[in-house]
Amino acid sequence: MNTNTLAIIDKVGNKLEGIAEYAWPILVKEQFILGITSAVLTFIMILISIFTMRVGLKIWNRDNSDDSGGIALIIFGGLLSFFIAIAVLSESGGVINQIFNPEAAAINKLIKK
Repeated sequence: MNTNTLAIIDKVGNKLEGIAEYAWPILVKEQFILGITSAVLTFIMILISIFTMRVGLKIWNRDNSDDSGGIALIIFGGLLSFFIAIAVLSESGGVINQIFNPEAAAINKLIKK
């Protein structure tokens, strides 16, 4: 092991000193709940963006006149989907890790503090 890894392990040990048996299960459960919450909120935002684009498409197909409300909704929904995709891709490892391996996510949280 390199010295950096040993320093990180010592840092985690110092932070858990004394309260580990009480705080550790709570911290692990917190990571799991945060992962589930993030996944549900992401799913809801994806549904909202799809709904917005569908409504915009229906408005645009209904009257192809000079009304740009449908096009605006399609563009808004597309931009919303784009930003959701960027957020999911940047945090996908974190959310998946929080749900399926909350112990590692809890250790990462302790190391970052």
